[in-house]
Amino acid sequence: MSYSHDLAWHTCCPYRTKPAHLGFQESKGLSCKGHSLAPYAQAPKILLNALCVERGLRVVITGGPKESGKVPLDPRHRLTGTKYNPSRSFTPCGAVGFGGNYMCIYGMDSPGGYQLVGRTIPIWDEVLATSTRSNGSAAKKPWMFRLFDRISFYHISEAELDAAVREGRTSTLVHIEPGTVELETYEAWLAANKTELDAVVAAREAAFHNAPFLEELLRPYEAPEGEKRALGGEDVDGERVRAQMPGKCWRCVVKKGDEVEVGDALVWIESNKMEIKISSPVKGRVTRVFVEEGEIVGPHDDLLVISAV
Repeated sequence: MSYSHDLAWHTCCPYRTKPAHLGFQESKGLSCKGHSLAPYAQAPKILLNALCVERGLRVVITGGPKESGKVPLDPRHRLTGTKYNPSRSFTPCGAVGFGGNYMCIYGMDSPGGYQLVGRTIPIWDEVLATSTRSNGSAAKKPWMFRLFDRISFYHISEAELDAAVREGRTSTLVHIEPGTVELETYEAWLAANKTELDAVVAAREAAFHNAPFLEELLRPYEAPEGEKRALGGEDVDGERVRAQMPGKCWRCVVKKGDEVEVGDALVWIESNKMEIKISSPVKGRVTRVFVEEGEIVGPHDDLLVISAV
């Protein structure tokens, strides 16, 4: 079986490797240990050598695609990334990440949880999409890739990428060659290289099961020693402000002694890919604060106490 009907082979798409966003360059190198990779060496090389096949637009939100999903054809290039929990409430357009061994490109600014490894050009033309919706025309599609396109990346600097996006010339960075995806040829290649491919997969599975952090990941969450957010039946002189939803405190803008008005923002909680603002229910003075930025909170946790004035 072969796919030969008007399919484009995207051999090169712009791609930027930025150490601050590369999961394999974390201070502890956890992702590398899980893949049996050498930090700062094999990980970027694998990402740039991978040839991926387009699987389609994975999620559609707010009138456009959240993710364009693809899988590397070579099993040796299928890196596995965990999804973040809590998820991010913001991911930039063009971000490239992994969820499992599924590589995605975010089509627009949106929430997300995939482990990010870099950023590329926008793959969704919002202007064209809006025009298409308004006049009913579908002659030109607003998305870049088609099913079974093969995509690879090359490195460019952050400055080059941002300049191309800002100046509207991202199309000059994309190189397209016609080609076909032949399933029979691909399966024959897999069979011919089975021994080597199986060895790589087995080594990665062994690395994962022997990872020093696996035991820690499997442990149930335990509140930090001395945490006092659950006041229970304790008498409190003031209004308790609770988290309302489970998540992570990503911002706390008040401290003990601050004066607040009704509706003033106190704390933001990241939960379910949302940023939830916790506002003051009363006018008064903050007398107790139980939460710090970065801490995980439960829905009934007391975050702070406000004495009404």
